[in-house]
Amino acid sequence: MRSSNARDKQYDLLAAAARFHGHLGPWLVLGLKAGAYARRKLAASAFELRARVFCPAGTPHTCFVDGVQFSSGCTMGKGNISHHRAAGCRVEFTRQDKPGRVRLVLRPEVWDELHSRPCKGMAGAARLGREFARRRLGELFTE
Repeated sequence: MRSSNARDKQYDLLAAAARFHGHLGPWLVLGLKAGAYARRKLAASAFELRARVFCPAGTPHTCFVDGVQFSSGCTMGKGNISHHRAAGCRVEFTRQDKPGRVRLVLRPEVWDELHSRPCKGMAGAARLGREFARRRLGELFTE
């Protein structure tokens, strides 16, 4: 079981990301989890990391890009994130100064779940986003 401190930190991250993005939803949370994992795994700063995001163009899929930006620190302004139109959803992270790579692919069953469970309004999107925040990375992505 997580400590209340860990829950508080997760809540703070979700609230801050929702303010940045405009609302909380599952695609944003998926991007948050992916970016945070890559930062930890590659031990990289926001200036050392590069992200290539592959997903369909348009919402809700591109909400994933905002989650990646927020948690990884890769931004359009720094030029270290790019979006590429693709079927499905995946992201690749590299360090600019050292070898190493993280590649996360959204599990097909998660893709299907997201498309078969449409959110009803902002409250429904937030509820599903919080549910996804409680899931382990391995339940959502393959490496």
